[in-house]
Amino acid sequence: MTTDRPLPSASRPTDWRAHWIDDGEVPSTRDVMLFFRCVFRVRDREAWRELHISADSMYRLWINGTPVARGPERWSVRHRAFDTHDVSELVELDRDNVLAVEVLRWGTNGPTYDVSAQPALIVECAELYSDESFRVQRFAGYNRNGAPEFPRIVHVAGNWLEHRDARDEDADWRQVGYDDRHWKHANELARAEADTAPWRLFPRSIPFADIRESEQLRLVQQGVVAEAALEPPYGYATRAGESARGLPVEFEADGQVHYLIFDAGRIVTAYLELNVDAHEGASIELMYAESPRLNFEKGRRDELDGRRIEGYTDVYVTREGGQKYEPETRRTFRFLRIAVRTDRTLSIRKLEIRRTGFPLEQRGAFECSDETLNRIWKVGWETCRLCAHDTYEDTPHYEQLQYTGDARIQSLICYFVAGEWRLAAKALRQLAEEEMPGVFLNSRYPSREPQVIPGFSLLWIEMLEEFQLFSGDDRFALEFLPLVEELLATFGEHEDSSGCMRELPMWNFLDWAYPDKGVAHLAGDVCAPITMFYVSALNAAGRMSQRLGKGSSARSYFERATRTARSVHAQTFSARDGLYRDGVVRRGFSKHTNALALLIGLTEGEQANRIAEALLSDERLRPTSFYFDFYVHRALNRIGRVDLFLRDLKRWEPMLELGATAWWELIDGERSDCHVWSASPTYSLMASILGVRVVAPGCSEVRIQPATQGFDWLRGRVATPHGEIAVRWDAGAGRGLEVDLPAGVAATIVHPDGREESR
Repeated sequence: MTTDRPLPSASRPTDWRAHWIDDGEVPSTRDVMLFFRCVFRVRDREAWRELHISADSMYRLWINGTPVARGPERWSVRHRAFDTHDVSELVELDRDNVLAVEVLRWGTNGPTYDVSAQPALIVECAELYSDESFRVQRFAGYNRNGAPEFPRIVHVAGNWLEHRDARDEDADWRQVGYDDRHWKHANELARAEADTAPWRLFPRSIPFADIRESEQLRLVQQGVVAEAALEPPYGYATRAGESARGLPVEFEADGQVHYLIFDAGRIVTAYLELNVDAHEGASIELMYAESPRLNFEKGRRDELDGRRIEGYTDVYVTREGGQKYEPETRRTFRFLRIAVRTDRTLSIRKLEIRRTGFPLEQRGAFECSDETLNRIWKVGWETCRLCAHDTYEDTPHYEQLQYTGDARIQSLICYFVAGEWRLAAKALRQLAEEEMPGVFLNSRYPSREPQVIPGFSLLWIEMLEEFQLFSGDDRFALEFLPLVEELLATFGEHEDSSGCMRELPMWNFLDWAYPDKGVAHLAGDVCAPITMFYVSALNAAGRMSQRLGKGSSARSYFERATRTARSVHAQTFSARDGLYRDGVVRRGFSKHTNALALLIGLTEGEQANRIAEALLSDERLRPTSFYFDFYVHRALNRIGRVDLFLRDLKRWEPMLELGATAWWELIDGERSDCHVWSASPTYSLMASILGVRVVAPGCSEVRIQPATQGFDWLRGRVATPHGEIAVRWDAGAGRGLEVDLPAGVAATIVHPDGREESR
C-alpha cells in the first residue's frame, strides 16, 4: 500500500501554465510512442534559458533538429521529476523554430523499474508551454522485443529491448520544415498542478548523466548465422567466415543471414548509434552479451574462444536510403552481434557508442605492493561506475533495479572513492517512498512490482546512519527518524517471547548461498541471522539518535539491542562446537550467522578468533556468496583479522583469470557479469588496509590505522566532504606513516608500532 506520508524535502514548482498532453486515445496496456511537435517564434533568447520538461515514462528532446537531452530521471508517478535545460543557443530570432519530443511509455510487460500512469508530456518555459496547440502523432512502428530463448538465463526485469520499424516513421519530423498538418492537435489531460493529474512534479534531484565522446568498437568476427529464421530472432548458431577487416561492410543479397561481432574491450554501458545504407524493409538484429556463451555456458570473458554471442536483441527494420538507428535506452554489453538478412545490397557504414553513467569523479584511490589487490580494487570501482546511473542498479545488463542490499554497498564505495552522496540520498528517499503491509519497506524501488525482503528494511536503517556519518546532513537523518522508529516498532511486534526474530512475512532472502531462493527456512524457529541484523539496526538507530540529541530514544534502542543480543547468544551458541547455529531447533551452521555474531560483538577475544578462523576453514559452515562477504569482511576487520580478510579476497582471483572487467553476481557466473554487490572489496580495502574509519558526522573526525603487515608499501586517498585524506606508508623509505588531512578533519592516527597520534 502507498502511505500518505508526504515526500520530504522536495519543493514542487509553482505557477505552471502547462498542461500534461497526450494524443487523446484510450490508454493502452501496450507500449506507446508519441511524437510531439511545436513550431514557435522567439521574442527573447533569455526566455529559453530555462525550458522545463517531463514525461511519462521517458522523453528525447530536439530543438531545430539538434538533440538536446533524454530524461527524466527515474522516480514514480507521485514523484515525477522534471528537467530544466538551457536551449537559448539553439533557438533563433525572426524565424520559425521547432521543438520536437519523442515520448515512450512502456506497457504492462515493460521494464520492472518503470512506474507509470499513462503516456504524457509536459513542457514549459517563459515563451512556450504545452497545450492543445502542440501537434502529436502515435508511432505504430515501436514495440518491445527479445529473443524468446533468452529469458531462460535472464531475469524478466530487463524488458526494454525494442523492435523499431522505420518504414512507419518520417525521417525529418524533427526538422523545422516538416509539414505536420496531418498530425492531430494534442489532447490536454490536466494542468500541471491540478488534483486530477496523477503526476506530482519535482525538480531533478541529481546531475545529468555523463555522456562521453563517441568511440568505435573493434570488429572481431564475421560470418553467417546457421539455419537462420526468415525473421529475427535469427538464432545463435553461427559459421565464422573470412577475417574481419573493419567498417564499412557491405552485405550482398544471397539469401543468407550475415553477421558481424564487435568487441568493446570491456563491459560498457553506452548509447549506441548504427549508420547504414539500406533499402526499405531489411531487418537488422543487434544482440548484446556481457560475455560469449555456448549453449548458455560461459568461459573466458575477453575472447570468443570457440563460443558465440547468445543474448537479448533489438530489431531495426530499415527505410530506404541512408539512416541512423539509436535504441531508446542505454545498453550494457561487451560483445555485440549485428545480423542482417537483405534481398538487396546493404552497407553498415559506422557503429559508435557513447559511454554513459552517473558523473562519478574518482577522487579516492588505493595502491599497494600486491598487484592483485590493486586489480581487485580497480575492477570493483569500474563495477560501481557501470551500476550507477539515475539510480543505483544491481546490474545494468538485465535488471537495472535499485535494491537496498546492493545500494548500501555501492553507497559506501561512492563515499570513499568519489565523495558522492547525492545518489545515496536519492536511494534512501526512493526506498522509503512506498511502505508495504506491516510497514516494511520495499526491498527495491522504483519498481511497479512490489517486493518485500523484511531484512532489507534493517539494512536501510544502517545505510541511513552511514549516510549521516559521511555527509553530515543531520536534517536528512532527522527527517527519517520517525520512519526508523516505525520500522523498529514493527520488527518489535515480531519478537518472540525471548526477544528474538523468527522468519518474518514476505520473502526472507538472506543470501543466494541458501539454495531455495536465498531463504534459510527457519520457520517456527529462532532465525539467528535476521535477529543479529535486528541487533545491528537497533544499535545504528541508537547511535544516530544519540548524535541527533535524542537521548531517550537512543537509550531505548541500546537496551533493546543488548537484551536481544544476550538472548540470541544464549539460544544459538554451541559451547561444544564453539560456533553459532542458524536456529535452535535446526542446528546447522553458516558463515552468515557466525560473521554477524562477530560483527555485533556477541563474543570477543580468543573465542572470536576461533570463529574467525572457522569462517575460512570449517566445512560445516554454509558458505557465502560475494554479496554476503561484505558482512564477513566487516566482521573480520572489526576484530583485527585483516590477514583472513586478505586471504578471502583470493576468491575474486578466478574472475580476473577469466578476463573479467567487472565483478560477477555469483562465482559460477551464470547470472550477471556486472553486479555491484560483489564490489565491496573496493570499499573494504580502503577502510581496512588504508585503515580509514569515519567517527563523527560529515567525516569531521576519523580514525586511521593502516594494516601494514605483509606489505612493502601502501598508499591511497579517501574522499570526504572536506577534501581527500591521503595515507602513505613505505617500509623502505624510512619515513614511517604519512597522513595528509584536509582542513576540517580531526584524526586519531595509529602508527604501525602502536603509537597513537591526535591531529
